[in-house]
Amino acid sequence: MKCSTHSSNRYLDYPQPHPESKENMMNSSALRRFPFAVFLPLALVLNLLACSTPAPMRSFDFGPNPPVDTTHQPPPVARIKLAPSSVQVQVSPALETKAMLYRLLYENPQILHQYTESQWALRPAQLITEQFSALVSVHLSEQMSAPTAPTSAKKDKPEEAPLQLQFKLQEFAQHFSDAQHSQVQIDIEVSLLRQGEVIARRHFQQIQSCASPNAEGGAHAMFLALKAMNANVILWIKQTQEP
Repeated sequence: MKCSTHSSNRYLDYPQPHPESKENMMNSSALRRFPFAVFLPLALVLNLLACSTPAPMRSFDFGPNPPVDTTHQPPPVARIKLAPSSVQVQVSPALETKAMLYRLLYENPQILHQYTESQWALRPAQLITEQFSALVSVHLSEQMSAPTAPTSAKKDKPEEAPLQLQFKLQEFAQHFSDAQHSQVQIDIEVSLLRQGEVIARRHFQQIQSCASPNAEGGAHAMFLALKAMNANVILWIKQTQEP
């Protein structure tokens, strides 16, 4: 007998007859006359128990941040100053856990499912903050930390308050168009604030095809999608701050 590992397995709970019921007494009498009947159900039960043993939970992240070669980085287009701990990520209740979510578009796209044997190593908000902060340290670190040399034109101009970034994560899931094809989708709204006032806002959507229709394929595609989206967000921030 093969064990089923499909994520939609359901364990059905059937009502059991009373130990002293007439049905049970008849069954006991039959088993005394046919003792071999005991061993076959017992073997089946043991086999089912072995099949129902849950597999160990796998945790996915995006791996260590690779070293970035900044030798050929273009010069900064604007001097951007971000406040410490400036990145804030807000998520819906469905995205507050480590669950890896997916939708079956060919059945009901409004239902969110979660993998039973795979999860994220961190919550989505933490994954986004970690990956975006790594990009900021490379692409905006000089712009944030370099002191502004006083000039005659700027001597009397007050220094602008640092910027804050607010992310609203709306979708972070794998979408199955059929049982063999899937893609991940990230929907996020990014707001750029100064002293609590929104000065720019934009919605970003990133879609990435999965190499395999499973959790592993979804995790790798999500890494690629988030990497591309963060690069677009960095570019947008620079564009909003051009003189």
